[in-house]
Amino acid sequence: MKIIFTDVIDYDVSGATPIAERPGVKEWLTPGKINEWDAIGGAEMSRISRDLYDYLGFVRNLAEKRGKIVIDLSDGTDSSTLRGRQTLEDRILQAQRYREFVSEKRAKKAQRLSDLGRWDGGRVSFGYRKVQRKITDDFGRARTAWFQVKDSDGTALIAERMIEGAFAGKSNLAIAKELNEEGITTSIGRKWPDSSILRILTSPTLAGFVVKMEGHRQTIRRDRDGKPIKFTDDPIMDEDRWRDLQDVLNARGRHRGQPQSRHMLWDVVFCRNCSKECKDDLPCSEHDVRLYGQRRVKHVEKGDRYWCKQCGFSIDRNLLERYVEWQLTLEAGRRPLLERKIIRGGDHSAEIIKLERRIERLRMELDQEYDEDLERAIRKNEAKVSELMRNSEPDRVVLAPVEPLVTIAQHWASLETPKDKNDYLRATVTTFYADKEGIMGQLGWMALDDPHADVAGLRRMMRGLKAINLHTWDWVKEHMPADAAKG
Repeated sequence: MKIIFTDVIDYDVSGATPIAERPGVKEWLTPGKINEWDAIGGAEMSRISRDLYDYLGFVRNLAEKRGKIVIDLSDGTDSSTLRGRQTLEDRILQAQRYREFVSEKRAKKAQRLSDLGRWDGGRVSFGYRKVQRKITDDFGRARTAWFQVKDSDGTALIAERMIEGAFAGKSNLAIAKELNEEGITTSIGRKWPDSSILRILTSPTLAGFVVKMEGHRQTIRRDRDGKPIKFTDDPIMDEDRWRDLQDVLNARGRHRGQPQSRHMLWDVVFCRNCSKECKDDLPCSEHDVRLYGQRRVKHVEKGDRYWCKQCGFSIDRNLLERYVEWQLTLEAGRRPLLERKIIRGGDHSAEIIKLERRIERLRMELDQEYDEDLERAIRKNEAKVSELMRNSEPDRVVLAPVEPLVTIAQHWASLETPKDKNDYLRATVTTFYADKEGIMGQLGWMALDDPHADVAGLRRMMRGLKAINLHTWDWVKEHMPADAAKG
């Protein structure tokens, strides 16, 4: 038997780490070295592995497929015999249980320290540093304990700068860009990504709260009475200001189900080059290609423009939005504001279902024994069903003026955020198509004269209006007022 002896010291590696990934071991499992040895040994089995399932898989791959054995060097027990394999497996199982016991004990201790507001030995929160202080325990004995305090001359200054930038309206990417340009690095000496800025700004530790992880989200740890636990009386920011910061971050964030809704023309303006003819209702996700806003490439802002991800066409965001607002005011500004209303038809479906069940029950009785009265009752109920079906009308969606009467221009002026404007434009089926030549489109039901027009029919009709007159960008700049073009 050929045995290769090598010094493998990995006391810093967890016993739960798979054997094949342990430093000093995995290099002997490569195709170039695996044939140079016949046995692998450890000073103790607990140093080889503390995971029974991983150990069994490792031995199976080595012993059964390659004829290797495992040796416990403390007493020479090896896996070449049945009794030896059983002994080694018992030792691995015992080591695993001990590891689980220690892990659970450490977790409980960390939670107990966190509940007391003390540092539990993990990563120090950003903006703070660890200090050792003397305390008196429950039995009156003097002891030392670790706490987190504000790092006033270090990372706390960086955190405060991030906070001020967020309140000033800067994006996470802009804050990270400024820090990187000034050579300010993270705690491990790397450049700042925008994801790290967001993680720090949303962390309750800024207000001195002890946190716990729920999935990938940090939440405030609370005591048995439901009160938040704090680890310092001198946090980077007070609780009220931290909650104001969260409101600022949430207001600028994108809502689920409404991607890019912060752009006024999301799902309103489409690329004329890439969109294809289609008979489906608008918008058609398969045939229409949206124009997006504020293009990013490798964390570099490409300007305030709407652009097409498919062909790369882009147009100035201000010009495009002001054109749509100008068209809205010009063509529909004086019209009354309309809203969709449902006119309930003569729906007799519930009554028809009851009569059909009654007819079915009468037919079953008639099949068992013929009766003229049953037959007349069936014919009478069938006549009622036919009459109800003739008088049934489906619900209709119509457009009706809003009460009290408001013009579209007045309503548009009352919309404050891009999201509110975007919601209104999409609700009215406003659709435009733009390319390098120009722009064309329709204002949806805002431009309708008939308040009782069929909304579904309008959506189908819109698809056939893509061949209307195109307004070139030279025409737009010539006819649109200068103040509208400049915004």
